[in-house]
Amino acid sequence: MKAVDASAPEAVEVLIARAGWAAQPPEAPAEIVGAIAPTPLLLVHGDADRYFPLAHVRALAAAAPSAQVWIEPGLGHAETAMTPALLGRIADWVAQCLVPVPGSVCDDDRRD
Repeated sequence: MKAVDASAPEAVEVLIARAGWAAQPPEAPAEIVGAIAPTPLLLVHGDADRYFPLAHVRALAAAAPSAQVWIEPGLGHAETAMTPALLGRIADWVAQCLVPVPGSVCDDDRRD
């Protein structure tokens, strides 16, 4: 199989065709993150993340101005840097965002 020059404009299309994918590649996160509103959005990013620079989370935040952004000092990439304290803060944030929807299946105290 012939190698694909990753810098060529058609490289993504060639790789998708070779993989047998029918769909187009997904949009870039910064292109779609703004559509999440009015659903609450929390962006947590470590300033020591070696995979994604701070510019990445700043672009997401600019595209979703209603998002809450936490830049965590000393935090690396998520799967190698999550701490119990940060996980607790995230859980607290999620709990604050949960609002029962009247008429929904779980709009009462029962678990049905």
